[in-house]
Amino acid sequence: MEARGVSLLCGAQVLLIVVCLFATVTSSGRSETDARVDVHIGGLFAFKRSPILALQPEVAQTALDHVNSLAGILDGYRLEMRWNWTGVS
Repeated sequence: MEARGVSLLCGAQVLLIVVCLFATVTSSGRSETDARVDVHIGGLFAFKRSPILALQPEVAQTALDHVNSLAGILDGYRLEMRWNWTGVS
């Protein structure tokens, strides 16, 4: 039963991630030749005290970096993540 509970917690964690998209055009952190529009994605992550689930912001950032590096996916846009812990643990 405990293994099923952990599985449910992982599934619930996915539901706790709130994604808000809004496009902003900023010049911070950009070279003059980079004309991409920043798309900011907000993430709220729970389970800060869990040794495995605490890695979720890092994993999400790795996924965003991967998408940003691929040609043909979101050309002209760059995904940026703003995140915080929800305080739920």
